[in-house]
Amino acid sequence: MSDYIVDIEGKTGLLHVASMYFESLDHLLNTINMDQSTYYSHLNGRTERMDVDHVTELCRVIHLSEPRFEVQ
Repeated sequence: MSDYIVDIEGKTGLLHVASMYFESLDHLLNTINMDQSTYYSHLNGRTERMDVDHVTELCRVIHLSEPRFEVQ
C-alpha cells in the first residue's frame, strides 16, 4: 500500500499531535516508519501528499495511545 499517497488537510497538526505521544522524534519516526527528511518536508510544506501507510500509522498512534501530557 506504500505506493498510494493522499492529500490530507491538517497533516501538520496530525504530526504535531502524534509527536506528543513520544519521548523523542526518533521514537515517533520509528513507530510510523517515516524518515526524518520526509517528516520535515511535511512540516515545512514542501510535500503536499503523504503515504497512506504513514497516515494510517499516525491515526493509529493518536487513536490507541494515551497522551504523555495532560491538561490539569
